[in-house]
Amino acid sequence: TGEEELYHLRRDRFELRNLAGQARFRPVLRFLRRKLAKLKGCAGAGCRRPVRGIPKPRRRKSPKRR
Repeated sequence: TGEEELYHLRRDRFELRNLAGQARFRPVLRFLRRKLAKLKGCAGAGCRRPVRGIPKPRRRKSPKRR
């Protein structure tokens, strides 16, 4: 269906809060989509390397002070 799911497994081990729709996680999703596209045609031991370089989510915008 094309739906995406992204969870913070240390904070949400039961996968109840999907973070994929939050703007601050867009860089993470973009990175993971590129990695997945590369791995789709991959086979063998070379495909079993850990994923490194996952970007951190953007910081939340703090409320403006007056």
